[in-house]
Amino acid sequence: MSTIEYSCGHQVSAHSGQAMPMQCACGVGEIVGARGQFYMSDEMSKKFRKLAMNASPLQAIKEEWSGVGLPPVGTECEVLDRVYGNFNRVEITAVSRDHLVVIFKGEEALLKKNCRFRPIRTQAQTDREELISAATEILNQDHVLTERDAAEALYDAGMLKYPK
Repeated sequence: MSTIEYSCGHQVSAHSGQAMPMQCACGVGEIVGARGQFYMSDEMSKKFRKLAMNASPLQAIKEEWSGVGLPPVGTECEVLDRVYGNFNRVEITAVSRDHLVVIFKGEEALLKKNCRFRPIRTQAQTDREELISAATEILNQDHVLTERDAAEALYDAGMLKYPK
């Protein structure tokens, strides 16, 4: 089943391959979106292509992405590089059925939807992560077994201060 959306708010379901009317049955709405496969005449295809080219999905973003679900088009976020284990900054430019098109270091790239995305970290969040990683590394090197040994190792590394 395929769906056609019109500017008047009406939606029509159709079978895949069925002809797609450009104007809604109410006589007011024109196509603003379609999901599925449709048959289009050359004239209709030109008109639909013109409508699609004038669409600006980047202006539709009004809220900041919270990190839940996939990032919407226009979002700048970070994606995990599973080879090196670090996050890289990308901008989402398009979403398809199985992939996201992103801009990475000025180049267009294709990512699978099962990638791990997260919002861009603030400087405070980055500093906190680095400090925790450094502390974890210190504790793992010393094979700390007791709380006192952990506190001593962190104090000796300059990471623990007496509260004032």
